[in-house]
Order: sequence, then structure tokens, then C-alpha cells
Amino acid sequence: MTYLQTALLKLCLGLGLSVLLVQVGVAQSFANQKTGVGAENKKIVLVCINKCEGLELGPMRLRKLFLGMPVKERRHYLKPLINVSDKQLENVFYQSIVAMSRKSFQAKTLMQKLRFAFKVPSQFAEQSLLLRRLQKEPASITYMWQHDAEQLESIHIIRTLWQGAYLGN
Repeated sequence: MTYLQTALLKLCLGLGLSVLLVQVGVAQSFANQKTGVGAENKKIVLVCINKCEGLELGPMRLRKLFLGMPVKERRHYLKPLINVSDKQLENVFYQSIVAMSRKSFQAKTLMQKLRFAFKVPSQFAEQSLLLRRLQKEPASITYMWQHDAEQLESIHIIRTLWQGAYLGN
């Protein structure tokens, strides 16, 4: 082998080794994301004011409610309040609770408003405004991080909607 061939072989082996190391690093990072290593485990809970004890909502009824369809529980129609005060909370809401993208959700609620005259659920960018509305309307429900709900005395946690490690987009 000539000097040039030997140098190229060493360069290729060196690059191959560095590419292999990068691939191993990416694979380890991906495995950590999938298992939640290095990410905080969080919970999203469905909440209402203390007056709503014993409320039972399955995933389909909950999805219908947040899409703006009327859902009746004990002689009252429930009023959904959409919490968009936190970007992570909003993303998990679209992905896990209504199971669609934000764009699809907006199109679906608009279509139902135009087609069936369903009211589009109110969205709140500030949690303080959300809590005021929740207290004003006893038949309203919303969702929030569990650690936030546990700090509020007047809030009743109905059930856990999602738990896991949020890893972003």
C-alpha cells in the first residue's frame, strides 16, 4: 500500500469510528427519551370546583366534551374550559386527550360550530382567568398539572388524564 492509500484508510476508519460513536450517542439519547430517563414525570388531571363530586367521564365522553359537543351529567350540561396557559400542557392536551393536532382540533370545532351550532369551548391563556371562570360556572371542568391542582383548595381532582415524561415536540 502506498502512503496515500494508508492515509485514506486511516481517515475512513477514523471517520467510521466517529460516525459509529455518534450513532451510539444518538441511540442512547433516543432510548433515554423513550424510557423517560432524565425527564420529570408529570401528571395532568381533570378538575372542577368541589361541587362536582362523583363525576364519571370516560375518554370518549371527555373528547366529545372538549370538541364542543354537549355532554350532560346529572341534569347539567358540562362546560369545558381549555387550558392553554402552558405550552407543554397544551401539546399533551392535543396529543393525548383529544388525539389530534391543534390545527385539526380547530378545524373540527369550527366545523361543528357551523354545522350543528355547537359552542366552541373557551380557551384560557392565563390560569388565573381560568380559575375565576371555573368558580363562576359550577358545571365547568378543565385540566391542569397535578402539582398546580393540589395547591388550590377549591379545586377537586376528578381523575388523572395523562401521566408521563413530557419530552417536547
